[in-house]
Amino acid sequence: MFHEKRKRAAKRLLVTALAACMVLGPGSRYLSPVQTAEAARVFSGTGNELEGGLSPQKPTKAFRLYLPKTSRVDLICQETYIGGCSTRIVDMSTGETVYALDLNEDRPEYAYYLQAGTYNLYIDANKAYYPTYGSFSFMCDITPTTESFPEEAGRSDDLFGTANKISLGNYYQGTITENEPTTYSGYKRSDIYRFHMYYDDVAPTFNFSTNIKICSVDIYRANGSRIYGTTFGTGNDAHNKTANYTPNVSCWGAGEYYMVVSSYQAGEYSIYVNQNDSTMQFISDLKIPVGSKGTMKQDQSYFSGDWTVYYEAGNQKGLTFGTGNKKADYEALSAGRTTVYAYGTDNKTGKHKRGFYSVTVEFTDVRHDNSKPDPYYYNPVYWAVDEGITAGVKDSKGVYSRFDPDGICSRAQMISFLWRMAGCPEPETYTEFSDVDEKAYFYKAVSWAQEMGITGGYADGTFRPYNQCSRAQAVSFLYRMEGCPAVEKNSSSDFKDIHPGDGKYYNDAVLWAVQNGITGGYSDKTFRPDNLCSRAQMVTFLFRDITNIHSVG
Repeated sequence: MFHEKRKRAAKRLLVTALAACMVLGPGSRYLSPVQTAEAARVFSGTGNELEGGLSPQKPTKAFRLYLPKTSRVDLICQETYIGGCSTRIVDMSTGETVYALDLNEDRPEYAYYLQAGTYNLYIDANKAYYPTYGSFSFMCDITPTTESFPEEAGRSDDLFGTANKISLGNYYQGTITENEPTTYSGYKRSDIYRFHMYYDDVAPTFNFSTNIKICSVDIYRANGSRIYGTTFGTGNDAHNKTANYTPNVSCWGAGEYYMVVSSYQAGEYSIYVNQNDSTMQFISDLKIPVGSKGTMKQDQSYFSGDWTVYYEAGNQKGLTFGTGNKKADYEALSAGRTTVYAYGTDNKTGKHKRGFYSVTVEFTDVRHDNSKPDPYYYNPVYWAVDEGITAGVKDSKGVYSRFDPDGICSRAQMISFLWRMAGCPEPETYTEFSDVDEKAYFYKAVSWAQEMGITGGYADGTFRPYNQCSRAQAVSFLYRMEGCPAVEKNSSSDFKDIHPGDGKYYNDAVLWAVQNGITGGYSDKTFRPDNLCSRAQMVTFLFRDITNIHSVG
């Protein structure tokens, strides 16, 4: 009953919003009455020009920002004749103002850091003490950043139990966002890490880098006692400088530690933790099939003599390890990539050695073969697994042992993959396609896709989720998710079966996909739009989109 009321209310909201959105044209997102009817869509990328004019009758203009990843949004005031021109960013999932700031000739630019989601950016002239009106021109650059790591809501008896585990000898990037909860000490935005020191007699080394105005780093022992703290930063609120800090610290001893990176402000940071041992050895890469169990033994040339070796899986993604003397028992639980670190101590001399395995737990049907090149979809498949876009196909034992690259993708699967790639955003309204049940796994994904103008369904009010997805539909969904960017109409697709002048719905999408390196078609110079899209092709399209267009991956 409650859900039916919500759907009826959403429908009334949709009807009102559609009337307000007629000026936006096909593919524009539905805007609720509390949002401006003049909101325009801006997608991730650089060079987005935001232009317009403000008057007493229309003192505010809004632009819609869609961020598929946690992102840095650089807003640059190129020209404005509006005194006290203010910018305000509103999170559309909560309706809350994330940040408000005056931008004009006195402060011409600012970098906002926002979590993945949908936002309205308001340019407003009425916030000034003496409002003035006129034209404005802003440049908006949107650049994906590293996701913030899981936060812990203050110290408790489990001693930062949800902290993100990191390993020695690697750089880790993070982003503290404008709309990140204040989770540590009740007032600061924080990311919390857990790491292990292996030697009592070797001092740790740290390096911190940030563009945050003021950033704090605190170190705690496993018992919760604070043993180190420092505060540093750029002292600049436009995020266009970088501060580096490398402290000198004494030996802390072997054991587990917690690092808290926190700030009142937003921005990016990089951390590096190490314990410099006497020598470093690199152990060869490893590929093992999912669902397998076995024992890894060390090459005697790396650990010869009386050595005790410890093993640690870097992110525990589908791989568990035991510890022992020059060998480790492992169990490959699910496909994905991880790093396994080996730490060795000579029991007689106390000398240390360290190395690592880059481990790929492979699907049984997507394997590396030394005798031939990897299939074109090898990297896209494991990228999609690591990003949580797909887990593969279950076998009779309930293990996701296969990917099924030649399997055909349904329309529901394709929309779900796009939704997950976008960070699983919560839809503002829910779909009323007659064949999409609210209990279906793709309910939110289809609702979001309809809301974003990615799909409008069929004329009979259905979405047909279980229909097989064609290659034309797949690239069209992806093209619309990117906001239907302009394409070079006079450029040839070089496909014998694509004719830009014949009015087919997918022509611009295919041209865009070719121009951005998302598809190259078949060797006979055809695209084959009506062919069904395989799972291998699907993840490859997504992988090339995120790497070629968004420079992530």
